[in-house]
Amino acid sequence: MSAILCIFRGQAGRTLFTLLLQATILWTFSAHFSQLSAAEKRKIPDDLELQLAEAKVKADFARGYKTRDRSELLTLSRQLHQKAGQFRDNPALEFVYLRESIQFAAKAGNAKLAFTFIKDFAQRYDVDAFKLKKAALQTTGTKLTKREEFEQLSRITLELLVETLAREDFEESNELIKKAQTYYKKSKSKALKSILTKISRDLKSISKAREKLDFTLKRLPEDSTRGEANLLRAEYYCGFLGDWDKGLDFFSRGQDLKLLDLAKKDLEMPSSEFDQLALGKSWNEKAQSMSGLPRSWYTERAIYWYIRALEKFRGIERTRIVTEIKQLNNHFEKPMVNLLPASPIGVVVALADKKKFDSWTVKDGKWTPTKSGVIAASSREDIHLVSKLPGKWSHLSFEFKGGNPGLYFTSSRNESSQSQGVNLDEDGDNNGEINRSIDNRKWNTIRLERTETGNNYYLNEELVHTSSRFDNPVHIRLKSQRGTTQFRNFFAIGVNTENG
Repeated sequence: MSAILCIFRGQAGRTLFTLLLQATILWTFSAHFSQLSAAEKRKIPDDLELQLAEAKVKADFARGYKTRDRSELLTLSRQLHQKAGQFRDNPALEFVYLRESIQFAAKAGNAKLAFTFIKDFAQRYDVDAFKLKKAALQTTGTKLTKREEFEQLSRITLELLVETLAREDFEESNELIKKAQTYYKKSKSKALKSILTKISRDLKSISKAREKLDFTLKRLPEDSTRGEANLLRAEYYCGFLGDWDKGLDFFSRGQDLKLLDLAKKDLEMPSSEFDQLALGKSWNEKAQSMSGLPRSWYTERAIYWYIRALEKFRGIERTRIVTEIKQLNNHFEKPMVNLLPASPIGVVVALADKKKFDSWTVKDGKWTPTKSGVIAASSREDIHLVSKLPGKWSHLSFEFKGGNPGLYFTSSRNESSQSQGVNLDEDGDNNGEINRSIDNRKWNTIRLERTETGNNYYLNEELVHTSSRFDNPVHIRLKSQRGTTQFRNFFAIGVNTENG
């Protein structure tokens, strides 16, 4: 599925289509992990074996089955899941331990953990993961009391919703959006309100597009060409679902010669920067003739190819491409918060200001978004802000002033050690990578450029450090220490792909 591509907005998934593609990719990623077909998974043990196994589990954990304390239920859930690993040679006991760990995670009000256990369960046994997730959501919803818990549950519900959209199950999608709205009302989250409004609108748009496609295909004249039908299908899959795997294939067999040629070139995945740039321009031209979801999707595709070409250019041409990406990036209205974890295939864009702060996780300390950037206040200890999504960052730039900041990268959001980066301290003795002091009383600029040979770091337009390229997608980690640091005009773009 290398042709399935998307752009993840670090601050937000642009519209519902971003979630659609993430869901599709997430399926691919899960398949890659499990490497198990339905035939290779274990069959569900028979009823008698399961009854005996369940009786043993309930006897061994009798106290846990009686408790209603959520923290104890959560502990029991983890214990049961861990216990399952000890019974690979006893399918009935393994099955019951896995099943019960999910149920207790839901009873503890932790749908996220339940979903994690369900993924493991579905990789081992031929069970219906979707039904298990729906049941877990239902149970979790009856256990929560806090607003922030209902907000998280609403977001998790939307993660499940995109699975239904990826397979075009609009009935289930509508049911889940209603559940998400119910949880939102209990959370009273202003951010969720705009997200759900956008999703509902986009869902109607996709559903109507599907109905229109089916209606039109049924009424095509008998003497119409297959190319006409393929073109209609291509416009639907690319323009509304963002399914480039299907859409490009239909375009390549359609009747529009220009789009046919463009799709074939795209499917070839060219390595030449000039061919990549040309593809970006062509998809951008297509986007400008569209509106709504289709315009957003084709713009996303254009940005993807611009970024693929970016690291092979230098100087003025590279700056021009970055500027164009920024302009296209600002095209979308009211982007919605990114709901899914990072995917192995895609592109990430990270911004940071008051309107686009959802791409970040405050690791520690106090970080306050402002109109143009972020202010970090620290005493003596290091505090950190980490990007939610990882990437092989092709371009990253921002201005900083005050404090003693640093720019680092980590393989995971929770990891404390940095893989590479630069310290930006006032005292040059603390800046081993760049070996110079910095006047942090004024605004300074730091820029990272990923090239074909390595990562180049520029301080106030001077090359000060070179390191190896990112072998794998990494999270951006901003550091502040000893005082107040201001960051502004933050912009980062990169690929998060296996072949990027």
